[in-house]
Amino acid sequence: NGSIDNTFSSIGGGTSLYIQNVEIQNDLKLLVSRVFTNSGGLVLYNDIVRLNINGTIDNTFSTGTGFDASIKTFKVASDGKIYVAGSFLTYKSATLNTKKIIRLNSDGNRDATFANGATGFNDDVLTINLQNDGKIIAGGVFSQFMQAGNLTSPNNITRLTSDGRIDPPSFINGFVKNSGVIVRDLAIQNDNKILVVGSFSSYSNNSNINNIVRINDDSKWSFDETFFTG
Repeated sequence: NGSIDNTFSSIGGGTSLYIQNVEIQNDLKLLVSRVFTNSGGLVLYNDIVRLNINGTIDNTFSTGTGFDASIKTFKVASDGKIYVAGSFLTYKSATLNTKKIIRLNSDGNRDATFANGATGFNDDVLTINLQNDGKIIAGGVFSQFMQAGNLTSPNNITRLTSDGRIDPPSFINGFVKNSGVIVRDLAIQNDNKILVVGSFSSYSNNSNINNIVRINDDSKWSFDETFFTG
């Protein structure tokens, strides 16, 4: 009815900075992200914390010293592992083998089996989503992904396999490379078509697309001409 649910604690009385992302796990625990302290300034949680159903801190999840730069997005997989993406290059004071994206185990430790041999994205990842088969769609301001010495050039959007490798042929054409192009969010439909929103005016060979596009789930990741925004 819109009234405050007093059975839910508010992270020790609240936070010192705003919360940017919230994700509900299958067990109804909450993951929230942003650098914040509790209202008394007694506890520091770097970038991401997990709450129990009643809003209290879940101490079975720990990020230690956290990330060196901001988290932009995260998603919880069905197996409880957590994909985190953003601007960061280190986690728990250790340099990551894959820039801008990481997979955490359910206790907050890095999953070292993710993206072996890849050095990751050359710029920020702003949004990710998971397909039913575990593959990862990523969007942002990046234009390159380095994997085992091979450089690919996905302009602002790409798909990775569940273990963190480029999934070819992944968004072959992509958005027209331009400093002003940004993919801000994306959603995956039940038919695996992908809705993308952001700051762009063209995709692949199609122009006059105003900031929203739907992409087909086919071998060329083609522009869906049945979706028209005028």
